[in-house]
Amino acid sequence: MVILSGPTASGKSALALELASYFTVPILSADSRQVFRKVDIGTAKPDAAIRDRIQHFLIDHVDVGQTYNVGQYLHDAETVLQEISVNTEFTLVCGGTGLYTRALMEGLDDFPEVDPTLSESLRQIYLKEGLPELARELQALDPEYAEVVDLQNPHRVLRALAVLKSSGQKFSDFLGRKKGPDDRNFLHLLLELPRQELYDRINKRADQMMEAGLLEETERLREYWECQALDTVGYKELIHYLKGNWSLSEAIEKIKQHTRNYAKRQLTWYRKFHQGPILHPENKEEAIRLVSDFLRSN
Repeated sequence: MVILSGPTASGKSALALELASYFTVPILSADSRQVFRKVDIGTAKPDAAIRDRIQHFLIDHVDVGQTYNVGQYLHDAETVLQEISVNTEFTLVCGGTGLYTRALMEGLDDFPEVDPTLSESLRQIYLKEGLPELARELQALDPEYAEVVDLQNPHRVLRALAVLKSSGQKFSDFLGRKKGPDDRNFLHLLLELPRQELYDRINKRADQMMEAGLLEETERLREYWECQALDTVGYKELIHYLKGNWSLSEAIEKIKQHTRNYAKRQLTWYRKFHQGPILHPENKEEAIRLVSDFLRSN
């Protein structure tokens, strides 16, 4: 595999298309929101014309009202990898969900099954009371995991509490118990660019999404506002506007701010485990050289 990672708005998709065209390979998405149907503008999905030209996998894969997790992703991605490996020299993976790309490279920590009723009850507590109380509960019950997890991420906090309450063991106790690939051959390219350049791209893309109809898309998806797919930067802020909590200008500024915060967290995540080359997203020639060298050496 060749894996292309980087923060949101860093140019991953554009470079992936260049590489896919040059090497004539499909693209396997590693994006936890593009997997959902109907959420198009807010997830920056490649449009139909691009997907007609270059085959993409695990985009528009599940219904917008469903839930989807990294375990399902790894299972589905493994199926795709087996299918396309017959006819392609390598698989190009592109996406900003670090948990997905890391699962492809290293496998998953082997967690127990969680009672879906318990998961739903925790989600309802989060929706009614917010995240801080649940984060404090996690800090009290599993301080080791609370020390390293992003306590502002509701999915991480809810998942850890669900595992803890289902199993009677701390979430951190299961970390390191791996299942899945542990000897996969891959090249991991990380895209980085100067912070101000990245922030300028983020702000510009937010404006472009609004011009493309993000507000109207959010309105159309009203019945799914409480679903996982729309618990996403861009949609969340516009939902606040549509509920009368913020003005439209406030919501747009919040989208930009929260996207910048998310990009910073993504970079922090990648830097913890990334060991491959780092390059600017517009350095197509260097990316081609790195991939070519990787293929020759294998």
